Amino acid sequence: MKNLLLTMVSIILIGFTVNAQGKKKATDKQPVVPDVIQASFKTQYPDVAEVRWNKMHSGNYQSVFTNASGREQTTEFNAAGEIVRTKIAFSSEGVDEHLMAAIHEKYADATVTALTKYELAGVPAYYKVKIQTANQSQKDILMSEEGAITE
Repeated sequence: MKNLLLTMVSIILIGFTVNAQGKKKATDKQPVVPDVIQASFKTQYPDVAEVRWNKMHSGNYQSVFTNASGREQTTEFNAAGEIVRTKIAFSSEGVDEHLMAAIHEKYADATVTALTKYELAGVPAYYKVKIQTANQSQKDILMSEEGAITE
């Protein structure tokens, strides 16, 4: 009887502990973005009305918004308001024909599942492409803007 009581009390305490862990609230607070970064953003993207900001561990600020082409874009700014990195998500329908031709030339039966364009300061723009091959395996490839594929 004593063992049964201890077991039931233990189960109840574990249940309360697990339940309490799940009650943490996610905060949607926007960080206070310095004026120089706000001004740089408005100069680069004057038509963007809605933007979500995040502060990175590096101290940079990241903006997430829908660009003029209707694509989700993430742009990272340093403390001086300079763009450090840009990431643009594409749907498979929005991919340039020469890029799709290069993919299908090397992977004839592949399906593009995701395509993201990266622009970094001092580095030529490139694309990270996720494809599903004919045997249903997933593969990530990198492509230049000209369509050269690197695995």
